[in-house]
Amino acid sequence: MRYIINDYCNFDGTNGEIMNNLTDEQAYLDWLERQVLRELIYHVNKCVTFESLRRIWNKKHVSKKSIWRVMSCIRLKLNSVGLDGQYIIINIPKSGYMLNAKIDYLNLDIDKKKPTFMHVIQRFFNTSK
Repeated sequence: MRYIINDYCNFDGTNGEIMNNLTDEQAYLDWLERQVLRELIYHVNKCVTFESLRRIWNKKHVSKKSIWRVMSCIRLKLNSVGLDGQYIIINIPKSGYMLNAKIDYLNLDIDKKKPTFMHVIQRFFNTSK
């Protein structure tokens, strides 16, 4: 799934690429950063609690400092492609983080309609005449 952040940056949730469509600047998020950003995107403009973010790690205990480090890395990479990371990812004191952005969803698979069995049969009979 691809996401468009603030009308000019693409984020590929599969490979972690963030690209500014205006300047072609690119950055890549690692697996953990990608999962965290996707969680923020799913709950755009809403607070994502520390507890929700901890579930991404699949560990019993994850400190707020570990979460802060990942958020810091994401912010730096957003900055490197022309987005204001401090403004886009907002810390909600004692609660969690919020993604303050406009998100559009771009699913490339929607346009690729797979032919059904009936379409294949119809093509076969139409071309064999």
